[in-house]
Amino acid sequence: MEGKFKVILAVLMVQVVGGALYIWSRFAGPLIQAYGFTSNQLLWIYAITIACFSIGLIFSSKLLAKKGPQTTATIGAFIFGSGIILASFANTSLLLGLSYGVLGGLGSGIMYLAPLTTLVRWLPNRRGLANGICVMGFALSTLIFIPIANILLGSNVATSSTMQHTFLTMGIIYLIVALIGARLLVYPPGFKPEVQPETDIDVPLKEVVKTNQFWLIASTILFGCVPGVFLISSASKLGQAMAGLSVAQASLLVIALGIFNAAGRLFAGWLGDKIGTLNAYRIVFVITTISVAMLAYLPVTLVTFLIGFVGIVIGFGATIALAATTTIVLFGPKYFGSNGAYVMLAYGASAILAVLIKMYGHLELTQVFTASFISGVIALISVFMIKPYTKKSLRKTQ
Repeated sequence: MEGKFKVILAVLMVQVVGGALYIWSRFAGPLIQAYGFTSNQLLWIYAITIACFSIGLIFSSKLLAKKGPQTTATIGAFIFGSGIILASFANTSLLLGLSYGVLGGLGSGIMYLAPLTTLVRWLPNRRGLANGICVMGFALSTLIFIPIANILLGSNVATSSTMQHTFLTMGIIYLIVALIGARLLVYPPGFKPEVQPETDIDVPLKEVVKTNQFWLIASTILFGCVPGVFLISSASKLGQAMAGLSVAQASLLVIALGIFNAAGRLFAGWLGDKIGTLNAYRIVFVITTISVAMLAYLPVTLVTFLIGFVGIVIGFGATIALAATTTIVLFGPKYFGSNGAYVMLAYGASAILAVLIKMYGHLELTQVFTASFISGVIALISVFMIKPYTKKSLRKTQ
């Protein structure tokens, strides 16, 4: 049991660091004060971060197959921590995008799969628990790192010195915590990877990308994550502008964001077990679309803002979780590493789409929810068009 608890601790350590991506909006105001960045510049940096996170998943799946979780997580931790440390020297949006965005996003994406892959080996009959522990690590990230960021940033107007100190300190913390956790990520004693037999439902990537189902799942992520990307990247500013929150209250909002994001993933797993993955996936987009509609078309009060906020973030977390499960259900488990990684490229594309909508549509913060509603409707239509798929059904149509 000692080895199992040690691995659980390692999983939490790595996931806590990886989840730090979701506290980006806490830095938005201070970065504007310190360097005069615009909201659009910061939104672009966040989009780059998410896009690189998605690309990192592809590297992660390949590294896991060849090097195992310990080496994979170590590489990801080093890249992520180094990216945040280098961000302390960035005084332009380009340098911040390269350090925090490219290196930070890639590092987090490379780390992402290793903890879950390890824990399911230790808990082979309790995959739901393994996923729940990994999700909990992401939730803990905001609870731990937002207070640390608040202390480092202080209550005065942020300066370049403040931001340098904050990113340098947090980068070092990320690096140390993640490297220690990565070191402890090992498979159970005597574990030997099994050669998984191919079944009738297992479809390799080269065939998957030819199916309507693959592109429909990608469409649900591409359009369905737009509301969540908007909210996560600008949560603090939105809370102050739309709901009249103070800076301190907005910080609590960002913490809540991480909690509800994790709750959405847990909710998705529970609902999928109860009513089926595809049915649960459809309900998630109904929740997301209704929540965005509230913010787009109803008078904004603190109550409507919080209800809409909770619905969007829960839907966002559930979308990421159920997109992966839906990929397994439709195309089988054997090739999920590659199939799932390529499906999740749509997550990065969603962040870029959100930026393009806001910038080239010349939208204000409150107007993005109308665009998000349209995006959500497209995702809702796409998810109801997804039908079961197997190689057997393909042969019948040829």
